[in-house]
Amino acid sequence: MHFFYCLSLLAASALAQYLVESSSFGQNEKISLNNYALPGWHITGDGGQVPQLMSDKVILTPPYPGNQRGAVWADARVSQSEWVAQFEFRATGPERGGGNLQLWYAKDGPTSVGTSSMYTAGYFDGFVLVIDPYGGKGGGIRGFMNDGSLDYKNYHSVDSLAFGHCDYSYRNLGRPSKLQIRQEGTTFEVIIDDKLCISTDKIRMPPDYHFGITAASAETPDSFETYKFMLFTSKSITREEPKRPQEPVAEQPQIHVNTPPDTPSS
Repeated sequence: MHFFYCLSLLAASALAQYLVESSSFGQNEKISLNNYALPGWHITGDGGQVPQLMSDKVILTPPYPGNQRGAVWADARVSQSEWVAQFEFRATGPERGGGNLQLWYAKDGPTSVGTSSMYTAGYFDGFVLVIDPYGGKGGGIRGFMNDGSLDYKNYHSVDSLAFGHCDYSYRNLGRPSKLQIRQEGTTFEVIIDDKLCISTDKIRMPPDYHFGITAASAETPDSFETYKFMLFTSKSITREEPKRPQEPVAEQPQIHVNTPPDTPSS
């Protein structure tokens, strides 16, 4: 079983070779050249603070004070229908710290979701992966879907809507966690630290949605940081090509044909 799953991961990495730079950050040594902007992404926050942009990470919620919200959303929509998203994050805090982290793929996410968590988002159209202490086992990862018809904020039992989950103790690991979402063919998978978390053939997300990351801290806060988000596409679909200047068309030489003079008619 483990052998075949490793083959599956190798197949995924073989297919996902082309980086979509407009929807990625962290692929280079520095995610920002000036610590003020994240190229291709919009940064926003609530609670009186905006996420802090460092050279190698974004601090979505600070260690102090609590009850903060932060978000980053890709400006570009995803034009491809098959992709692999790689996300690195870290959560640190005191023994009883709390909060949640979300990875979104949502239609009009910057406006319909903004800085919301899964619990406060209301109506949205898309997918969200939630990382929080739910379940009392040190933390977990759960997947949720909405077609825009459900008000998650006021739903009587929103936790019951999860289509998949796995236990994952994500707090105070001393290193970033590495999460991957893969949508290729009929497969939709969530992989955490090279271990399968969720796998289903019942989900197929459409193109033209935005990727986004949101975090919310509790009164005793966890600090959520993101180091990297990279979006890849496979060989089987059109990828972004660098724009190259058009080469000037060489002027074609004119060809003159000498014709004999008209002969007088007899």
